[in-house]
Amino acid sequence: VQLIKYNLFIYLLLININCLYHNVAYAFPRPSNSESEAGCSSPTLPFLWKVMYNKTVKSYLFGTIHVPYTWVWDTIPKIVQDSLQKSDNVYFELDFLNASTVHEMRDCQYLNNGTLKDILPADMFIRLSLHIKYVRRMMPKWVSSPNHRQLFKAITRHWQRKRIIWVLIMLNSLTKDDLRFRGTPSMDIYLAQYAKKLNKLIGAIEKVNEQCDPLNSFNLTQAILALNITLSQHEAIRLGLVHPSNKQDMINKYKCGQIDSFIFNQKTSQVSHYRLFICF
Repeated sequence: VQLIKYNLFIYLLLININCLYHNVAYAFPRPSNSESEAGCSSPTLPFLWKVMYNKTVKSYLFGTIHVPYTWVWDTIPKIVQDSLQKSDNVYFELDFLNASTVHEMRDCQYLNNGTLKDILPADMFIRLSLHIKYVRRMMPKWVSSPNHRQLFKAITRHWQRKRIIWVLIMLNSLTKDDLRFRGTPSMDIYLAQYAKKLNKLIGAIEKVNEQCDPLNSFNLTQAILALNITLSQHEAIRLGLVHPSNKQDMINKYKCGQIDSFIFNQKTSQVSHYRLFICF
């Protein structure tokens, strides 16, 4: 008797999950109750699908949300863990448990030569520097750990040598909520660690250059525009002119299996924490 082998694909990419409905099926029946245990307005389903071939499950697809795993893990149904345990191989967008992947990802963020001061408009560079200094002053209030100085240095290390688009991403990580939970693995990292403990073979769907090249392909005008919009948002929050986006609503939607309805009713800047599967 030939043994059936499973692959659990955890591929993290922003897409419309509806495109999956034509190719795969939910991994378990829809609950009969009209209200979920989490208080959702519709039955709760995790973002887990099974890929069938000749009526046999060959693979699973599971969508994660890029927040600390402790925010959502307790509500993830057991069938997700069961599917992981049945699988032989686990594939992620990138394998961040691999040290070389981490180093390559870090190195691709730097300018080939020069610094940000050489390419940014003078007023924007000053605004950026002031905002980073503001975050450094607020760190003791935002982060209870005595290591808040080391944390700040680790995140902002060599920021003046980074490409504009990566500085933009850095800014979005320098918020009160993100910094308070820095050090807690995100859901996808936690799953990778969990899979490793189960002695699963871990792989990556993409190479580092496939992540870096699209971001590094922004021309100078596009990158400066994007940074200005992002910096302006953080400045407005800092001055109390606007409130930061409410991640709790986003998390609740994920728990209730309603992530697509949330994404397409929000601004792009508010949904950067979602990581879903590519459509096969």
